[in-house]
Amino acid sequence: MKKRLLSIVLAISTVMSLAACGSSDTSGNTSGAVSQSAASDVQSGSGEAKHLTLWTIVKNDAATKVFNDAAANFKKTNNVEVEIQFFENDPYKTKLKTVMGSGQAPDIFHSWGGAWLKQFVDEDQVLEITDKSSDFKSQLSEAAWDLDTFDGKVYGVPYILTGTVIYYNKALFDKYGLTFPKTWDEMQTVAKTFKDNGIIPFAMGNKGAWPGAMYYIYQYIRFGGKDAIITGLEDKGNGVFDKDAFINAGKNIKQMVDEGWFPAGTNGINYDTGGDRMLFYSEKAAMMLQTGSMSSAAKDESPDFYKNNLAVAPFPTVNGGKGTTQETLLGNNAFSVSKDCKNPDDAVAFLKYYTTDKELNERNANDGGILVATKDVNIKDPIVSGIMGILSQSTSVQNFFDQGLPTEVATAFNESTQALIGGAMSPEDVYKKCEDTAQKVLKDK
Repeated sequence: MKKRLLSIVLAISTVMSLAACGSSDTSGNTSGAVSQSAASDVQSGSGEAKHLTLWTIVKNDAATKVFNDAAANFKKTNNVEVEIQFFENDPYKTKLKTVMGSGQAPDIFHSWGGAWLKQFVDEDQVLEITDKSSDFKSQLSEAAWDLDTFDGKVYGVPYILTGTVIYYNKALFDKYGLTFPKTWDEMQTVAKTFKDNGIIPFAMGNKGAWPGAMYYIYQYIRFGGKDAIITGLEDKGNGVFDKDAFINAGKNIKQMVDEGWFPAGTNGINYDTGGDRMLFYSEKAAMMLQTGSMSSAAKDESPDFYKNNLAVAPFPTVNGGKGTTQETLLGNNAFSVSKDCKNPDDAVAFLKYYTTDKELNERNANDGGILVATKDVNIKDPIVSGIMGILSQSTSVQNFFDQGLPTEVATAFNESTQALIGGAMSPEDVYKKCEDTAQKVLKDK
């Protein structure tokens, strides 16, 4: 897994160099019509159209229009109707788990790859698409496929890279004469300056628990460095997790909580509904740690802020830590096909079109603020380009724990982190809960 994730970074570097030169091969078709190469394996139908359902959580205005245009043009060319349903992140996860294996699963569903997807693969609920995807695999970031591949078999088509960075309001930094911090000492000075002026240092909506988990993971890899990176559930001789790095990470999180770096009631604020982002856009908060979903959300919700105030930077180093700013938290988003799908060839053909068409994906990147996995796209958006630049400098990468670790361990980590932020657990308690859970899962294997 470590080699897989690092190879994503190498692929991003290639994308960045190509983007700097402009797109080498775009469709040039602003109507979004299906190219012959993107849909050649499905013949135009006659009579009543076949039907596919697709569930996704990517739903800003620009991305929604791209989805709808792709569906309309695919129907026109292939006589296959694609019904797209858009969901919020956390309700989507709950609903999908309910319908998978019930005979009511969507034909195509949004996935995060890794252990999250593997749970459905193990239940034989996901279609293997190794052969069906082989003719367009080279058109997407090669390494991004790895998170959707198990035992050499492909179960998903990647379409978004989910690099995690700090988003900050450069206008607020300029107003108070601040530069973005490279170290934790500098970050404490920045946070104090904002607090003294009535500004929340970090906007975080942690109702879903995963946003707070990202802060903890970054602290963990900054303390432990590349040797502490978790690439699977494995006891390295002194535990699954690096104990010192894990507890020190928790202490820094506790300091952030105790000193008021997060909004009051942060565990009750929902990222999906945008409570934390509204604090950020309104200049009541100065920074946010988030995935690439933040860039697409901000571009849609507050375009002037996105254009004039938004900037991105890597997570700073920590005092006494072994890590550098070149260790990055990174995953991907993909689409998988359900075993319930009655038209699997059509489903894969649509995914081929949607993920490889250059015009569609340049619109996703430049209009939607999305970090696309498609090769050779001409990225003009400065925020997307900035995030890709940070990712391209990475020398080691850590997958999200709730994607890369077994569900039981990931749940223990997210819930314990949320409890720490809420004042109900200590850093030592969090470590013990997570390590004990990991050891139990290893023992039960």
